[in-house]
Amino acid sequence: MARGVDAKLLKSTKFPPEFSKKVDIEKVNLEVMKQWISRKVVNILGSEDDVVIDFVFGMLESERHPDPKRIQLNLTGFLEKETPAFCKQLWVLLLSAQANAQGVPTELLEAKKQELRQQKADAENAAELQRQKRERESAKDREIEAVRRREREERSNGDRHRRASPPSERGAYRPRTEEIPSTDRYSDHNDRGYRSPLRGGRRERDGRGGGSGGGRRETDT
Repeated sequence: MARGVDAKLLKSTKFPPEFSKKVDIEKVNLEVMKQWISRKVVNILGSEDDVVIDFVFGMLESERHPDPKRIQLNLTGFLEKETPAFCKQLWVLLLSAQANAQGVPTELLEAKKQELRQQKADAENAAELQRQKRERESAKDREIEAVRRREREERSNGDRHRRASPPSERGAYRPRTEEIPSTDRYSDHNDRGYRSPLRGGRRERDGRGGGSGGGRRETDT
């Protein structure tokens, strides 16, 4: 009964022309193909389904010349509408792999080379960014050092200028001078009836000195 259903499905299903070509699975590097199959199934289902992945592996390894049409019919219940596109891409890669001496599809080799080139470019970009970052940091350090050097030179020049300048210019210590008292205080004392000892002494000396109208009286004889 199952065979009858398969026969009807085979007749009613339209397959791509690539399915008419046979694949010798012994000429294919299955380890590389298994990696591709696993990634593709995960992309389609959104999660890693070991049952589906192992099912695909089993159909490829079960015979030397697998039938792509039956593989597509058997996977329809798992991958649903994505099944035709998956099976066509899988068969194209298998045909390319058996034609390559390494058993690896040319498309995957090119994709791997592109991946390696991209990784190399990313590494070079990362290295360039690091180099630019180091240059910016180095330039910043040089700028800071230049500012500090100018500050040291300015301080050094200021010190030499102060040592070479006269004391009045470089703020040398100036001794305090005592304030000479004003003579106005003597006039102030006189206003209050104070008699200066200097003046009094001078008058006394003038009196003893016998000036006109002096203090010594002559006696009558």
